[in-house]
Amino acid sequence: MPTRLAWAGLGHGGSVRVQEAQAAGLSGDATPGNADFAAPPLGQGRAFWLTLGALWCKPCKAELGDVVGAVRRLGRGRSETEHPQLVVVLGETAAGHSLARARKEMLVDHARMRPDQGPQAVPPWMQFRADLLNRWPPAIAALAGMDANALSLPVNAVFDRCGNLWDVHQGALTRAVADRFSQRLRWSERLYSRGTLPCGPGRGTTEPQR
Repeated sequence: MPTRLAWAGLGHGGSVRVQEAQAAGLSGDATPGNADFAAPPLGQGRAFWLTLGALWCKPCKAELGDVVGAVRRLGRGRSETEHPQLVVVLGETAAGHSLARARKEMLVDHARMRPDQGPQAVPPWMQFRADLLNRWPPAIAALAGMDANALSLPVNAVFDRCGNLWDVHQGALTRAVADRFSQRLRWSERLYSRGTLPCGPGRGTTEPQR
């Protein structure tokens, strides 16, 4: 059976674990002491789509509605508890700039840049996070065999229920990439339902097989 990132055709061994992502400084807010500074774990047993962006990144703001739409299509027909999550990670958030303020700026700027899509609502399966130590971009780059110094935002990536990275794309999201991501996650869901994924039904561990 293919292992880890080989499933996604990335040709690079390894995986980003949900737990490691938390330890890397991913938090609910960029202001220490804030009530949501200790953010809940990512994924929580569900597949999730990760978007890496920043407040200075215009393409990140412009494509926000497209990303939400892609994840909504992916979860069509699923219950809220089974719907894939969308996690929008904002890097380089200035100290003292609360996540709530950053989120509002992201949404307002998106509506201004994409009047064809209008104001973007935040569904229950979507969440914003602040990458306090800016560790996600180099981590994703290393796993996908990319040059971290040349990494171009926005970056989109998809993870299965076990927290393993299946696919990653840097630069503006296209419909072809969104369709490819959806295909990857549907494939991972089929493997999960068959008990083939390490954390699938009846499996006693979440560690990837080698």
